[in-house]
Amino acid sequence: MIISVASGKGGTGKTTVSTNLALSIGQGVQLFDCDVEEPNVHLFLHPAIHKIEPVIAPVPEIDLEKCTFCKKCMDICRFGALAVLKKNVLVFENLCHSCGGCFEICPENAVLEKEINAPFTSSAGRLFDAVAAMTGICTKSAFHAEAPMRLESVMDENESGHYDFQIGDTINPGLVIRSIIDDIRKNVPAGSISAKFHRAIVEVIKSLSMKYHDETGINKVVLSGGTFQNRFLLAETIKKLEEMNLQVYTHKHYPTNDGGIALGQLVIAAKHREFKNMNKFSYEYNS
Repeated sequence: MIISVASGKGGTGKTTVSTNLALSIGQGVQLFDCDVEEPNVHLFLHPAIHKIEPVIAPVPEIDLEKCTFCKKCMDICRFGALAVLKKNVLVFENLCHSCGGCFEICPENAVLEKEINAPFTSSAGRLFDAVAAMTGICTKSAFHAEAPMRLESVMDENESGHYDFQIGDTINPGLVIRSIIDDIRKNVPAGSISAKFHRAIVEVIKSLSMKYHDETGINKVVLSGGTFQNRFLLAETIKKLEEMNLQVYTHKHYPTNDGGIALGQLVIAAKHREFKNMNKFSYEYNS
């Protein structure tokens, strides 16, 4: 029997209910914590941990010998993580979101990268958070996905330009961040910056889809993940891909965000359990 506790708003008690249910059943229970952002079942169960992997994120460290105290790093930081004084620069690591703006804008290369224990992420949503903060649209989220939603809401859809990602072995957003900084310094409206950023995301999906199509011959593209709750991004991506005669698949019966991810994790876990039981039966039968 498989029991799923899912799709509730944060803080409604899903973890508490799941943990107590598992403990009440007792022996022979497998409990999967499928929370995408912060799995925390271990706080209740105190399991024996066999492996720990450190995670890090870059925060600024100021070389005061190079620094001219021009305040450009402080001005670009929408999180208040930097305070430039007459002869010193204060760095508040807990406020830093590792967007990289201060590294890029410093004319003296006085901002160095220091690594602290915080997770790296490959989530596209964090790019939306960073751009929303850099443009001043949303520097502090009061609820999940507020920053991307606000960034989408100010889009100037008449803006047809786009920024450019660097595409190699990985997708590097550094050039996009630098271009946004340049636009901010030129007082380009936030609506235009938002539109050019959104179109940059569409272009990188289009480029990679065509690249893999040329390499493999596969013409089917599946669009999934919370970012595709963005109506402009979804519609424009579908349009561009279909113009290249690619077949596009999107969610219909299940949500494209965390609810869909949790469902996928449960399906994989169930299949893994099925194979495990099949192998056990095969071993017992043969012996």
